[in-house]
Amino acid sequence: MENRHKIFNRENGIFLVFAIILIFFLGKSSPLYYLNDWVDANAYFTVGKGIVHGLVPYRDLFDQKGPLIYFLHAIGYLISQHNFWGIAVLESFNLCASMIIFKKILQLYVSKPLQFAGALLVPMAFLASPFFNAGDSVEEFMMPFILYLMYSICKIIHVNLHANSFDFQLDFKQFYWIGLGLGIVFWSKYILVGFWIGFFIALTIILFSRRQFMDWLKVLLYTLLGFITVTAVVLLYFLLNHALSDLFFGYFYANISLYQINMSTFTKVFNSIKYLFFGFGMGGHWIINIVLLLAIFVFPFNKKVSDAWEGKVLYLLPVIFGGLLMFWGLTPRLYYWLPLLVIAMMGLLAILINVETSFQNNFPQQIPRLRNFIIVLACVAPFMMNTNYNFSKLYPKNYTVAYQSKGDLPAQLQFKKIIDRQKNAKVLNYGTLDLGVYTVTNKIPDSKYFYILNIPKSAFPEMYQQQDKVITHKQADFVVTRTPAGQDLVDAGMDTLTDHYRVIKKHNQVNDNELLTYWLLKKK
Repeated sequence: MENRHKIFNRENGIFLVFAIILIFFLGKSSPLYYLNDWVDANAYFTVGKGIVHGLVPYRDLFDQKGPLIYFLHAIGYLISQHNFWGIAVLESFNLCASMIIFKKILQLYVSKPLQFAGALLVPMAFLASPFFNAGDSVEEFMMPFILYLMYSICKIIHVNLHANSFDFQLDFKQFYWIGLGLGIVFWSKYILVGFWIGFFIALTIILFSRRQFMDWLKVLLYTLLGFITVTAVVLLYFLLNHALSDLFFGYFYANISLYQINMSTFTKVFNSIKYLFFGFGMGGHWIINIVLLLAIFVFPFNKKVSDAWEGKVLYLLPVIFGGLLMFWGLTPRLYYWLPLLVIAMMGLLAILINVETSFQNNFPQQIPRLRNFIIVLACVAPFMMNTNYNFSKLYPKNYTVAYQSKGDLPAQLQFKKIIDRQKNAKVLNYGTLDLGVYTVTNKIPDSKYFYILNIPKSAFPEMYQQQDKVITHKQADFVVTRTPAGQDLVDAGMDTLTDHYRVIKKHNQVNDNELLTYWLLKKK
């Protein structure tokens, strides 16, 4: 096997080291930060920890994300139990894999000197604030799979660059890996499968137009085999734990029905189109928006990319379907746009192709300097695109640690010191999202509803009632919650809590650009 096909080679080793350095400085899961204070990440970690200790997602610990994200966090917990350092390790490999895959795409279009340098540009996009946020989102871990699909599309187009009269050439074994990626994405965040839906619609149009019906059947079978490989593992786990109904309720029904988003079909279509084509610009990120538009309207029409209608269809339908479905019926949060940064990389590639062509025609001897410039840009740009380090231990007095409050540690770590004084203390995260106290104390929740999701009480009263039951029966030794700064617990509607627990510590800090008061209470 040629060296360029080996996973363990010098360039890939550099990618891994580069990824480790960047995640260390820019990802809040790393040891450079007091903790990852993002509520979603802490919920994933809590459920993942529960899996290691024999609890089953949805049945024993209720959440609504895909099961594979919890299995991933179970691995992270096995690496490091009191913090997110294990997740930082997984994030580093995830980012490294993205660079390796993008280099394979570059090998189809640019000369060797620019392949390695161009791949180093991936973190500049994938770690960009505010979309990367604190790190450890489902979207972040799905990006290599979306990127691999884009590589597969580009490879098929490249092989059939001048396809006209002959059969459309396909590597059927590659569709097993495409199906495997589809399965992983489906069981992590199913709303992201639009990229695969668009891909198979495009491939069906192409193969049927050429009457390659047997090839279409082979594509279907290999893809299904990959998808079933993942699905069988997931379903077997829940079947053996007698929790299939819990899986379908938590992952599908809760997401589809409980959030009660009332939106007309027209509004859903209009918003999806708006967010896909202009979402970055609406948030003030017009440079990214322009690069994304280049990926959609310039890259597939470059003669070096595609010289046949099939190539344009095969590229555009996945991008359009993926972009529209991921925003369907949603009020998007910033990290929802992360998968579109994968597509934006294709716009960056379009720029790179044109720049290299210009250099080859006019300044061929300057290509090494172009390569060096790209490498320097790739090393500097992530620290300009991501500003998380301002909230790290390098700046210990930052407002995410304390805001006009005593102490040089965030609330979670201050609360940990108090909770740890009582042996086998039971903790409840009450009335709010997962604040991270389960994580820093390494506590396993005793309540199925270990935190409150953003689901209205009218839609899912059981979740609220069960937490109130824990409070009224004083089943937890300590309770943690938070309110907007300046609002006390009674004003926040937590009378039940104050009737049975007393405040022993409170602390102000900023989270997600909002000033909040964190409360620690102990039962009376």
